[in-house]
Amino acid sequence: MSIKRDEELESIFGDIQHKPKPSGNPSFFDWLSAKFTRMGPHEGLYTLLECAVLIDRVADRSEMIELRALADRSRELSAHSRRRHGEHIALRKRVRRRMDKSLATGLIWTDVETACKAIRAGWRNSAYAHVVDLILADRVVVAEERKLVKTVAEAFGMNEKLAVDIFVQLRIKNEHVEGWEPGPVGSIPKPATISPSEREWETMGVLSAHEAHYALLLGAIMADESVLISEGAELDALRRSKHMAILTDDNFRYTGDKIRRMSKALGWKTLLEKACQQLPEKLRLPVYGQAVDLVMADLNVLKAETTFLEKIKGLLAISEGDALEMFRILRIKNDH
Repeated sequence: MSIKRDEELESIFGDIQHKPKPSGNPSFFDWLSAKFTRMGPHEGLYTLLECAVLIDRVADRSEMIELRALADRSRELSAHSRRRHGEHIALRKRVRRRMDKSLATGLIWTDVETACKAIRAGWRNSAYAHVVDLILADRVVVAEERKLVKTVAEAFGMNEKLAVDIFVQLRIKNEHVEGWEPGPVGSIPKPATISPSEREWETMGVLSAHEAHYALLLGAIMADESVLISEGAELDALRRSKHMAILTDDNFRYTGDKIRRMSKALGWKTLLEKACQQLPEKLRLPVYGQAVDLVMADLNVLKAETTFLEKIKGLLAISEGDALEMFRILRIKNDH
């Protein structure tokens, strides 16, 4: 697939030769300490994920939820956590302390360099994709985040086409779609105030765009008839998407309750068909990508999950080429 370079892609992957400069004023001791910090591959990977969250100097609750979801899903970090749980918790705390100090002294770029060197060659494409996904989950990508993407791609010696392909597909998955902005939520009643007419709408399968979005993501989680902690955390993390982020906590809980009621009244098959029909066209490929990502959250794609993805691909009218490219990139990201 030929990709047209836009301004954002050119700013990251163009032939600009520069290295980001520290924004603080570190002492010689701080610089020396950061420069010669030793990291194992697991610590390097977790450090890089922390850098992706903190590079814009802002870490909100949803970003930390997503960081934990990504860390728990990563084949390498989840395996490390299972085998050496105490050591893994200590690793996370150690990385966070170092990040706090690096942000204060302007040495975060030295940490990025050290982390990239520590990550094993076989992990690098996936690590790069995790970094890009964390950065693109923000509605606005700032200059330092773009520099981080470029720095990691260069440090890993990545094939430029692959680096661009990963960025483009994850940009779509995170709803950076030209000509589309999320509409208003409207007045969503609490369960106790649902009127008889609203109950009737539910039995008819009338969905808002947000409800259709939620139904498809919940369907992806439940496709294998089991819900893992990593999948649940990832669904919570997807509230950062441009479309779902405008839901309040009450809106989000109510939407989930409504979808579960409708699934009982209509059956999942009918509900998913109606959700696909009522999802805005510009959201269809992004939401398909989010569903693929959720299916891959347990690192083991089952036949029932493949069947689910094939079904919604047809209902959403996603082309075979677009679906295959999204699936290819998300396999790389999820270490498959």
